[in-house]
Amino acid sequence: MARFYKLTGNSVIPISFVVPRKAGGEIFQEDIYPNAYAGRAALQADDWLKGENKSPITMSMNPAVRGDDAGSQSGLSTFTKKKTYAELEQENIELKERASELEAQLAKLTGGKDDYTEKNQDVDEEKDD
Repeated sequence: MARFYKLTGNSVIPISFVVPRKAGGEIFQEDIYPNAYAGRAALQADDWLKGENKSPITMSMNPAVRGDDAGSQSGLSTFTKKKTYAELEQENIELKERASELEAQLAKLTGGKDDYTEKNQDVDEEKDD
């Protein structure tokens, strides 16, 4: 079943219909899903300012032709799953541990004198006052 919307002066009217097909859902039907905008510019800004004009870049909506990594191959942006709170919390702990290790290495190299940290502590104490 396909659903489209008709936009009138003061309302949006949903229009639903079924396209009868013998093959059903096992084959891709190009006439229902034509090529769509690929999300990339057809021209560079300089070319457009010079007056050039090109048709938009399109891509197939057929998953078999496109593949799952179509975005990465064609220069499109790809979806990156956000980390969960627990993953971010674990990453934060690991980064704090790594920062402690690096501070310890710095202390060994400078003989315990860390001018940068001492100066920043003085500034922080002044801010507190």
